[in-house]
Parts: sequence; C-alpha cells; structure tokens
Amino acid sequence: MLRLLSVGDLTWRHGYEHGLHAVHLLLDRGFACEYRVVGGGPHLPALRFARHQLRLEEHVELVEAGAGAYDLRRADAYVHPAVADVPLDRLDEALAAGLAAVSTAGEPSRRLVLVPRRDPWALADALAALARPAS
Repeated sequence: MLRLLSVGDLTWRHGYEHGLHAVHLLLDRGFACEYRVVGGGPHLPALRFARHQLRLEEHVELVEAGAGAYDLRRADAYVHPAVADVPLDRLDEALAAGLAAVSTAGEPSRRLVLVPRRDPWALADALAALARPAS
C-alpha cells in the first residue's frame, strides 16, 4: 500500500485535483494506494466533488488542517501537484524528514522527482515508480 500525503491551502493553485486524478490512474493500474490531503480553504467543496466523481471515497481522505492533522511518519511519499507558484515549505519539510516526493516544483534530487504541471499521467507514472521495489 502506497501512502501519499499533501499538505497546504485548499486553493486551485495547489492542483490537488491532479493528485486525485493520479490516484485514480494508479488504482486503475492495480496499485494499492491511499491519499491524505490536509488543509483548509475555498477549494474543499470542489475536491470533495472530484473525489466523489472519481469514486475515490475509500482511497482519498480530505482532512481540515489543525494540530496533529498530519504525520509525515505515516506517509511513504509526499505529493506536491501545484499548478502555480506556491510555498514549498511542506515539501521541504517532507524531504528533510526523509520522504520521497513527487512535485511540479523544486530542485530534483535522489528523493524528489519533478513532473510537469497539470499532468496527472506523469504524476501517476512517477508515483508508480516509487511503489515498485528497486531491482
């Protein structure tokens, strides 16, 4: 089971709908995964609708931000699907904690894979590569 995490304001700039679409693609490919999105903001109703429309209720948890709302130790990878420039604080925090990450921004490294903005297929491909054991 691949456990994914995103944390940030729930606005269109963060591109979480592309993260949801990537999870849908992973599930279609037979990957077991769950996605936890932590935050608050005006885009929450749209994300709830996208989760419903993609039939992801059992695989995607939308959690309002608050003390203890997320625990990096419970995630296998951090997802930063932003479609516009947003702060990278949470991404940096995840990388500092040793998590692998897939992002549309940042400096690529051994643990950070960059993908194009607005491309859930590339996001799903990168996450699938993380889910496969290294040979």
